[in-house]
Amino acid sequence: MVGSKYGEDALVEQPTMSLLAELGWDTLSGFDEHPSSGGPIGRGSFTEAILEERLRRSMRVVNSGCSDSAIDRAVEALARDLSDFGFNRKVSV
Repeated sequence: MVGSKYGEDALVEQPTMSLLAELGWDTLSGFDEHPSSGGPIGRGSFTEAILEERLRRSMRVVNSGCSDSAIDRAVEALARDLSDFGFNRKVSV
C-alpha cells in the first residue's frame, strides 16, 4: 500500500501486523478487500464485525466434540450480542 509515512497504515497497521507475524499469527491486509466479490478476507460487507464462516470453522476445530447446531447457536449468539449497540444504554440506565 502506498501512503504517507505518517499515516495510520505506516504507524499502526504495518507495525502491528509485523509484531503479530513475529508472534506466529497469520496476518492478512484488508486493504484489497472487496466485499461480496470473493475478497481475500471473505467479508460480505464492510460493516461485518465478525467473519462468521472463519469463526465457525475455528470453533469446530477448538470444540471438536460439539454438534454443528451447537456451533451455529454459539456463532449466532456472538454475532447478535456484538451487533446490539443498544446494550450499553440498557446497562447504564
